[in-house]
Amino acid sequence: MVIQSIDVISTKLPLKSEFSISRGSVADASIGAPHIYVKVITDTELIGWGECRPSHRWSYETEETVVSTLNKYLAPAIIGMDVFDIQSIHEVMDTEIAPSTHPGQPIAKSAIDLAMHDLMAKDKNQTLYEYFGSKEKVSMPLCYTVFATDPTSAGNIVASAVEDGYKCFKVKVGHDSIAEDLKILESVVNNAAGGIIWADPNQAYTVDLTIKHASEFADLGIHYLEQPISAGDITGHRKIKEKCNVPIAIDESIFSIDTLQEFILREAADVFVVKVCKMTGLFRTRKAISLALDSGMEVLASSLTESRLAMAAGASLFSSFKLPVPLDLNGWQFLADDITAGGVNIDNGKIELEGFHGLGVQIDEKKLSSYQD
Repeated sequence: MVIQSIDVISTKLPLKSEFSISRGSVADASIGAPHIYVKVITDTELIGWGECRPSHRWSYETEETVVSTLNKYLAPAIIGMDVFDIQSIHEVMDTEIAPSTHPGQPIAKSAIDLAMHDLMAKDKNQTLYEYFGSKEKVSMPLCYTVFATDPTSAGNIVASAVEDGYKCFKVKVGHDSIAEDLKILESVVNNAAGGIIWADPNQAYTVDLTIKHASEFADLGIHYLEQPISAGDITGHRKIKEKCNVPIAIDESIFSIDTLQEFILREAADVFVVKVCKMTGLFRTRKAISLALDSGMEVLASSLTESRLAMAAGASLFSSFKLPVPLDLNGWQFLADDITAGGVNIDNGKIELEGFHGLGVQIDEKKLSSYQD
């Protein structure tokens, strides 16, 4: 099955509300969120779909760089290639946009990778989770993302989510002082009905500050502290891991299998937070999860507020590993609309896939066109 053409479709999807991390807004409700889709047409007339959701406050990739990278470099380079030769496709993409300490526009590359997996599963008349070897229909619990600037609001959000069936809460902190963060987390714990609490400062703290307050995070019963300090500070993460009784999870630090291996060898973290988009797609994400689990690290699944297309892809992969902690696939929380016409159901704190072949979604191309930039 040969790639004949690739369309790159840049959209702005409407948002329910703003969403911020410690460095600022990653979703501005007044303009919508950038979602870039690729439509890959093959010589068999099968169509594959991929998605990526750049966020310039989370990584260096912007909607402009993603679109130009796909249109000018990645798409032209893989025309004529065999869809099933996924390793060669990644090698060609890496030739066009060279890796360095990062894999080189991984979020853009992930959109191509998702479309290839969509096609490979469709060609076999399989769902993606079946293609990955899983026989069980995807039905997995979700983690609820909490963004609040005061303890009362945080507690109310969590109490409402508990009523809706959620048992895991990822709390975005680092907006104010660490003392205020601890108050917010205390309110979350008090309203979470014994659920898992996952605090994420997105690099907002320092080594000394994290160590100074480590016992307070532990006393609150926080289950995971994600990316407390600068992504490149492996030594600092090891110091924190040695001093902190809360498992230290790493996200922005890891964009490649090589860097993951470095963290493992230096025993600098307890937990690997995996996003399909940052690992250039499903192909390398599978390898990274296997490496982390085999080394004794725990794995938490996360995302970048993607739409249901990428959510379905991630859920299909993560279900094949039977990851025990609810999945942080949170795009549905913030998007007011989607370009899918079916395939993904979210209810009672769970994501369930209906079982369509490929990634598991049906695309509403009229709606997609209506949101096109």
